[in-house]
Amino acid sequence: MNIKDYHLKSGTLLDERYQIETVIGEGGFGITYSGFSLHQKDKKIAIKEFYLKDCMDRDCRSSNVVQILREEDEEYCKRQKQRFLKEARTVSDFAQEPGIVRITDYFEENQTAYIVMNYLEGQTLKKYMKTQPPMEAESAFRLMLPLMGTLAKIHSYGIIHRDISPDNLILGPDGKLTLIDFGAAKAYSPTIDQTCSIILKGGYAPCEQYDSRGKLGPWSDIYALCAVIYFCITKHAPDDAFQRMLHDELKSPSELGISISPALERILMKGLSMDIPSRYQHMQDLICDVKEQIREVDPKIIRLRWIKRISITLCILAVLSGIGFWYYQSHLEQFKFHGAETLTMTFGQSPELSDSGYSQAKDILKQRVEILAGEKNYIQSQEKNGDITYVLPAKIFRSISKKAAEHYVSLNDILKHFLAGAGQLSLSDLSLNTETVKDVQIKRGVLEDFDSEEYADIPENEAYYYLEITLNDKTRKQVQKYLQKYPDDSLVLFRDYTWTTENYYKSALGSFIYTIYDRDNFQKLCLTSWIQDKSFYELLAYDITHEPYESDLAYSYLPPTTWEEVESSMIAGDHQVNETSIEDPAVYLQYTCSPLAELSNGEWYETLADFKILLDALDVPYAFGISSFQEQDITLKIAKKDLYLEMASLLIQRGGIRLSDLGGAYMYLTSSSTGDMVFEEKQPANTWMMKFSDEYNIENLQTCTKTMLDHGRDTLYLTFGGYKLASCKISDVITDGSLELTPFKTARMKTETLVDFLYTMLTEVKSTSNYSADTIRYTCADGTLDLDVDIDEDYILEDPFLDEIRTEAKNIDPDIEVESSSPEQLTVTLPYEPEQDLISKFTKTVETLYERCDLGNGFYQIIYFQLDTSLLNEKEDFYYRFTCYADYEVSLYVYLGQNRMEKYQDEMEKTLKENSFLHPFTQSEYFEFYSASQES
Repeated sequence: MNIKDYHLKSGTLLDERYQIETVIGEGGFGITYSGFSLHQKDKKIAIKEFYLKDCMDRDCRSSNVVQILREEDEEYCKRQKQRFLKEARTVSDFAQEPGIVRITDYFEENQTAYIVMNYLEGQTLKKYMKTQPPMEAESAFRLMLPLMGTLAKIHSYGIIHRDISPDNLILGPDGKLTLIDFGAAKAYSPTIDQTCSIILKGGYAPCEQYDSRGKLGPWSDIYALCAVIYFCITKHAPDDAFQRMLHDELKSPSELGISISPALERILMKGLSMDIPSRYQHMQDLICDVKEQIREVDPKIIRLRWIKRISITLCILAVLSGIGFWYYQSHLEQFKFHGAETLTMTFGQSPELSDSGYSQAKDILKQRVEILAGEKNYIQSQEKNGDITYVLPAKIFRSISKKAAEHYVSLNDILKHFLAGAGQLSLSDLSLNTETVKDVQIKRGVLEDFDSEEYADIPENEAYYYLEITLNDKTRKQVQKYLQKYPDDSLVLFRDYTWTTENYYKSALGSFIYTIYDRDNFQKLCLTSWIQDKSFYELLAYDITHEPYESDLAYSYLPPTTWEEVESSMIAGDHQVNETSIEDPAVYLQYTCSPLAELSNGEWYETLADFKILLDALDVPYAFGISSFQEQDITLKIAKKDLYLEMASLLIQRGGIRLSDLGGAYMYLTSSSTGDMVFEEKQPANTWMMKFSDEYNIENLQTCTKTMLDHGRDTLYLTFGGYKLASCKISDVITDGSLELTPFKTARMKTETLVDFLYTMLTEVKSTSNYSADTIRYTCADGTLDLDVDIDEDYILEDPFLDEIRTEAKNIDPDIEVESSSPEQLTVTLPYEPEQDLISKFTKTVETLYERCDLGNGFYQIIYFQLDTSLLNEKEDFYYRFTCYADYEVSLYVYLGQNRMEKYQDEMEKTLKENSFLHPFTQSEYFEFYSASQES
């Protein structure tokens, strides 16, 4: 790129830390340079400078300071610079998400602003496609799938990107996409009209972005994302949305002669719909539909890769741990299964099950187990408390479990849906039972007019199992009518279908089972799956032709594990013991490795070592094992008395340790940045001393404390994965790099142990972040599985303000309940029934408690004030939700339900306009008021 006079010269030093190398990109809002940090010269970085070419100028031969060309542009440039810095804050909030460029620093200098980020190898998707033929449709969707997941996470925080396009996507050498340029990102409201700056990129911006008061939401990013997929498939962008508003002539890929499956084309064109309600409303809906249609990778490659890994892993395990054995084997199991590995499952009566319903469920459960395991190929026993325990050969689930992991389905999902779940199958809300189904047959073959390539891991031109269902005439007509009304519906199969948002996706079986039918001539319905065990289809047929449970069963199971023997292990931890040394009651913690991680053997070996280093820092005995089903999944066994539940979660935390005022002032502490940091407990004062010796961290701490004081905050917190661990009152800017923290109380754990754990995480551990916590299972003192566990007693970090808030709440009304369901959320439940003065009474209580307890100080990111739902009828919710953002602004969302709540519509609107306490919130751009009665 030609270097111009207004470009910073090579060698320019910014913030006395970052050195410019050369210009690598330039746009209307900024210039991007490559460079490096003086503290890490071997690590290349990218530095983005805010520079409006139409409004700014400078001559770097004499000065790097930016000048505003016209006085009337000063306010505009100021606003745009604030938006530029807001981009840095927005992106840094999602620094740990895959597919998002990582921001490491941002600052102001030269009368402009700078963002420092990781240097991305690769090229823009736009540039890449110039030299490539059109992508196959399935490849394009697969390429975008990880990005969809990241955007779904961003949307869940109320933020949309607004500028997704091929030139804002970097395709790396590893073939993965990274989304850049969050300068247009904005918090959105699904219900309140807002005035927004117009951000347009022809072909990729949806129609609503052409209107400053357009209704923006996740559907806006979905349009842009589908436009990018369209571009990849056709090599040209869709017609401009403004042109489509006047005359929509957008041709589908198939109309352009491009090969694409009908299902994927329906998904694509639905995402590109000009009518917002006809478009996908949530990214997760799009993900669900896409995953049903594409296979993640070639199954032949999967098999070869897993065979290779299993062979290597077995060799490593032979050296590291010798021969493990399954914990729950007994003499009976040895005799019954000849020493083969087993899976132990316990089922019990859930609170929703009546005594007679539980009795009936036990009979049904036995039939289901016999279908899966075979008659007499299991051991059944009844516990003293009435629970039922089954021991089955583990091989029954091994092949299913290995295949399930490739589809992001766990063994827990399989057991929940097909053994513990009530068992009512349905197509959406249409039940499949003896009243709707005429005939059910299990068949094996190749379905005619069925393209197996559309479905993940269904054999091509090979026989496979499927369930053929013949509906009765009445039901067939109902389904045909439904499909005419909802032509884009794919008839997803559900188990125990529910309309509630919380449980909708939990009951969907689209990731397990594919529904196949002829839409034009609906005669028969077929169900097939990547699970190709005949017993699986026998179980589906049984559930259609037999009564379901009255309600779900409570259940638990012990994950099949090869336990490491300390004596023969080459990397045994200091506190590691053999599995048999951990006495009951005990806890089994299972951690699942992401299928996307693809750890090499060396990386996996290091991860095992990191797990053990962290566990040793907790100073409790533990047993360490490897899943018998998934070669890189890990199982830990710990005595229940030694369980610190937060620490179990923090073993795999991606969020990192940081110092923060819980607003926009923070600094991350990582093994690469802490240098010669001192972090120790100070006696006898029971405080933690943290001292930085390097100039980089001293300056960071100085900037952090200055920012927080400038914004009226006086408390700096040490946080880890959302948990607040310690705090420090700040009255002046810290310039010497040292601070003294007061730890919050911890039940059972010594504070010096917590210090050791954190220091170990900072200085010795590289990464365990490829893992996620899968299941936690408890045993009773007699070794049986415990189905009635109160996990609250296993948390050790105490909320320092919760008791104070509860006391204040009781002073207002003794029946007010205050709970903190997570480190970042507070829920206040008010015992008011719908009555004459509900709005004023509710609002007055909110105001009193909010102000007395200073709830806007950021300690809780989300604060709910809600009514007790046990006093309400269906759809009568009413609540205030306050959200504290990183930019110190607190937003308010008000929800007013239907039925008896409808009469409060006018009063609610009047209160929002006139109440002095609510006024600052209602004037914010983030404010939302949603009335369910108006929407309906």
